[in-house]
Amino acid sequence: MLRNWGIWATVAVGLLVSGAFADAPTTITYQGTLEQNGAGVNASVPMVFRLYDAPTGGGQIGPSVNNPAVGVSGGLFTESLDFGAVPAGTTGLWLEIVVDGFVMSPRQAVSASPYSLQTRGIHVNEAGQVGIGIESPGRALDVNGDGAAVRVRSSTLNPARLELRGDIDGLGGVYSQIEFENELGVEEFTLRHDNGFGTEYLTLLSAIEPLGIFRIRDDGKLAMGDVPSIATAHITDRDIGVYPDGMLNETLALEDNDAVLGIYSSNTGSFGSGIALGESVGNALVDKWGLVRTTSNTSPELRVTYGTNANYAQNPLSLKFVPGGIEFADGSVQSWAGVVDSWGTSRFVSTQITSGGVLPDPGVVTISASGQSVLVTVFAEGTHGADGESNLRCVIAHRPFGSSATPTEVTYPDFFYEDNTGSVNTFEGFQFSGTMIIRGLPVGTHEIGVFMRQEGNAGLPAFAGKKDISLIVF
Repeated sequence: MLRNWGIWATVAVGLLVSGAFADAPTTITYQGTLEQNGAGVNASVPMVFRLYDAPTGGGQIGPSVNNPAVGVSGGLFTESLDFGAVPAGTTGLWLEIVVDGFVMSPRQAVSASPYSLQTRGIHVNEAGQVGIGIESPGRALDVNGDGAAVRVRSSTLNPARLELRGDIDGLGGVYSQIEFENELGVEEFTLRHDNGFGTEYLTLLSAIEPLGIFRIRDDGKLAMGDVPSIATAHITDRDIGVYPDGMLNETLALEDNDAVLGIYSSNTGSFGSGIALGESVGNALVDKWGLVRTTSNTSPELRVTYGTNANYAQNPLSLKFVPGGIEFADGSVQSWAGVVDSWGTSRFVSTQITSGGVLPDPGVVTISASGQSVLVTVFAEGTHGADGESNLRCVIAHRPFGSSATPTEVTYPDFFYEDNTGSVNTFEGFQFSGTMIIRGLPVGTHEIGVFMRQEGNAGLPAFAGKKDISLIVF
């Protein structure tokens, strides 16, 4: 029987210390040195190995491992030990060795260093945090290295899975999240699973947009900005408070103080920018409307097309907007010159067209093709006739834009005439409106104005209190 020996040992393969790793191997390889009277032993020696949770006393973990003939050569021996999984919550482990019936004392501590596989860049600290490529991990798993990457791969037909499972009671209803940080450890982006707005979302946030850059709802709706995804795709630069009762069936919603949808194209495309509005029944195209902005290589136009061609830009033209007006399918152009003198503004007084060529408050129109005409609509009210009897005529005149020539009068219909049958020293109110057409103007830009001409022996001139004129080229 052996006596007066000394034993030294190291643990070469890690031992489980948490029930969380119950599926991992539980065998450790124990390497030791056994000496007798200072010399290495060469013999088969009976040994018993027991694992405890305290340096003395305590509870035994797993079964005893009994080997009646451990081969020792030159004092060296190696033994495989399997104590099973260590219960969760165990804070320390001690190995007791019985050699040839004698209990070796003290028990050997199986510290974090031996059983953490401090090898090939893997390190486990006292808190159970695992570092790969880093000796002092700061997370449950801390991977460090140039181009560090984690790969999850399945060798079967089952998909590889990376699961993040959090508690619904997390701060702000957050279940789990992935954080992206810069080299200073400052969080730049976060991909978060939460239950904001009473619905589950996958939300992307940033350091400067903590309320969310975009979020995907659990029913597939997408929001960009801090909105609750009312439409299928809801984009906002500023939430102005549009909620479900303000929308109906919107697929795409833009929300801001000044919401703008920009569609741009280059001049090298086939036809430019466009919006297609089509109907499909039974997977077949029924018809398609198109709003097409043509490129500058053809002509700067905005076209409305309609037809059954899948290429909306090739469907027949219904309407065309050109610079300065609207062109119809027959080639005619209608231009709107707008209101010359808005209702209720300055009073206008004029009794004659003078040779000096004054044309007050003119409207400006452009004749782009021969044969075009101008539709003139006039409304006026005021008073005329005092200290005598008088009549009043509304006179429409035109001349080339920028010219100082005497304006050319247009023959006026009778309803542009007001007869004053009142008495001496009496002003008579008038109010009339009418339309007329000016034909035969040459191609070019023209100004068209309105005069009030008083006829009779009244001593005081008439005046128009309010006057409106609108011009349409067709």
